[in-house]
Amino acid sequence: MAKPSIDSKLSNRQKVLNSFIMLLLAVIVWLAYFSNSQQFSLYREDFSRVPMAMQWNWSQIWQYWQQIFTVMADTEGRPLHPGLIYLFSHLGFQVGGLSAMYAIAYLLYLLNVLVFYRLMQRSTKNAFFAFTSTLGFALFPVNTNHAWLTSAFGILPAFFLFLIASHLYLSNSKRNRIFSYLLIFISVFCYEKVLPLFWVAPLLKPTWKWQARSRRELLRHTAILIALLLAALIIRKLAGEGRVNRFLDDDGLLQVLLAVAIGPLITIVTFVLKPLQTLTMLEVKWLVPMGLLLVAIAYGLAYLQPKYQAESLPVEADYSQHQFSQICWRLSIAGFASLILAYILTLTGSPDDIYQVNGRDSLVHVAAVFGAAILCGCTCCAIQLAVSRSSRSIATVGLALFFTLLIATGFRVQRDFISIAQYQRTFWTDVSRLCPDMTRRSIILIDFDQDPAGLAQVLSFNRHFPRLLGDIYQFPPGWMNDEDFAKAVQPKTYRLDNGWRKQIAVGDGVLQITDDLAIDQRDLPGRVRSDRVILLKSEQGRLSRQFEPLVLNGQPFPLKQNRSQLKEPPFRPNLLFDLLISP
Repeated sequence: MAKPSIDSKLSNRQKVLNSFIMLLLAVIVWLAYFSNSQQFSLYREDFSRVPMAMQWNWSQIWQYWQQIFTVMADTEGRPLHPGLIYLFSHLGFQVGGLSAMYAIAYLLYLLNVLVFYRLMQRSTKNAFFAFTSTLGFALFPVNTNHAWLTSAFGILPAFFLFLIASHLYLSNSKRNRIFSYLLIFISVFCYEKVLPLFWVAPLLKPTWKWQARSRRELLRHTAILIALLLAALIIRKLAGEGRVNRFLDDDGLLQVLLAVAIGPLITIVTFVLKPLQTLTMLEVKWLVPMGLLLVAIAYGLAYLQPKYQAESLPVEADYSQHQFSQICWRLSIAGFASLILAYILTLTGSPDDIYQVNGRDSLVHVAAVFGAAILCGCTCCAIQLAVSRSSRSIATVGLALFFTLLIATGFRVQRDFISIAQYQRTFWTDVSRLCPDMTRRSIILIDFDQDPAGLAQVLSFNRHFPRLLGDIYQFPPGWMNDEDFAKAVQPKTYRLDNGWRKQIAVGDGVLQITDDLAIDQRDLPGRVRSDRVILLKSEQGRLSRQFEPLVLNGQPFPLKQNRSQLKEPPFRPNLLFDLLISP
């Protein structure tokens, strides 16, 4: 019986190592961002779409997709974005509720990580770079919305299309190259900020050099991408999407220039500082998993070092230190270019969002993950090549510690997710307990003047806040109006902004709720009789109800009184009751 050849043994060892790396990446992503997902809730825009997807059946999902491009003007030119959120949310709800939705989000995130890992392997044929850059991609700390369902279902698919398009571009097939442009064009209607990233695709080719042929390819590639972007803008303009005009608007141009100038710097600095900040905020319960992950990552890094691989595996043997330095330069250019290109379509949100590296607003940095991950891999390779052989083990442990602290940064993000979810349950349980007499046309106002921390927490409900009671309780059908919420007579809740007392009074027992005094800018009731109003005050994260008249400018305004004997609203639970009401 013939013995296995040395090449066969090395190939099997490579397969085992590759499987170990992919399994380790799967464990890291789960522990960093999803291990506590059983305690997560819905956040921000989730409340606008996930409950609707939970109510729909598959035929309604299909009907939405049939008219997907007719709603382009209402979806900021991204019709695939809400369509995919509805699709994955409904699938998760059918399989196992909210927990299954987060499981799907995890699988989508992991799929992107593994596809990126394979892309880096193809680009460099160097396992050490592929592993370190993928760790940077998976643990990107500048955007903290990894597990947010709206991001996972509505943005990650665009990244997946971009990564697959990059894979296709690296092939020598002209047919695959054409298909890559088709995929990147489709991604624009899901999340447009990934399209500029595709400009670096030629630089990812292992054979790319600054020669006349490569320059012609890059110019042709640039022209095609500009044509695709213009085509997408024309389609959006014809559909009536208003943000297209910001390309020609001075404010929009200034916002883009600010993002391009500041965004890459903030990304690089935050990538380094967040692990150091986490080092000062470690919790005891994190130490054991961190220790195990430190050992696993250090083992992977040690075995994948360029020199060790060159001695052990033939796939690395062709790369001298000089040749690999050239590869690092090529990828450094691709990384820096990607980092800049990630911000050139920053046309939404506030200009101040570019400075945010936590919470929902940090989503402005989501496209920077690609360039930052490549630069992370280049930096790690440069460190390993720069240190002496005797110091290489120390450098390996140091890099492993850095990535372990990035994982701990994910633990902090999960802790914030859980804290917000707990506040949400406390908040709506208080609303239910204090307003058992809510009825037709009831208006519930919440004053946060004495609780700025609570005001920051309650922003997690986003614009859906006024109608959330309709997702918690099943009100009579005649009270509801899904087409025009302003005409609905269900109980509605509104968050009051600072200084509301100066503007709310009209006179003769009438209050006026306008966008000048309410955080909720849509579906405002306007003028209402004060005796229909329930006023709740938030202090130190808990609510209380005011029954005595509201005195404004020396004039008393009587508030709604609880004349019932009820301890809770007399309505059957709806979809979000178990999520937002504590037993």
